[in-house]
Amino acid sequence: MDTSFILEDFKTLYFKRWGIEVKYNQLKSKYELENFSGANPIAIMQDFYACIYLANLMSLAQAEANENAIVNKEGRKYEYKVNMNILVGKMTKTLIRSLLEDDSHKRQMLFDKAMESITKNLVPIRPDRHFSRKEPSRKKKYPANKRRAL
Repeated sequence: MDTSFILEDFKTLYFKRWGIEVKYNQLKSKYELENFSGANPIAIMQDFYACIYLANLMSLAQAEANENAIVNKEGRKYEYKVNMNILVGKMTKTLIRSLLEDDSHKRQMLFDKAMESITKNLVPIRPDRHFSRKEPSRKKKYPANKRRAL
């Protein structure tokens, strides 16, 4: 039996799933999906749905910002994409401000300003990069009294 054929099949299947794995990583690391603000089922459900809503909004903002990055790629060695850490920080603040703003024109200005800032903070997509993995810490990941405010 040819094991190289089987390994290539698994490699192909794994990389088809890679986008899903990246999204799980974002939900767990950047949005702290597992870090709940309360212990009762209602608080957990509210935190979960708020996190998913925020992640969906960030995905829309990322898609728009990446389209702008593709347009402005002249004279660059690599393809570029939006820095998700900057995007999450800027868009979270913008989202909160826009929800509190009554004037739709001001909301649009806030969003445009945030998008402009985001598209200036790009990271190159470098092909064939590999890094060794670090052993994760065994400490409690999210202590109950250390809830970070988004």
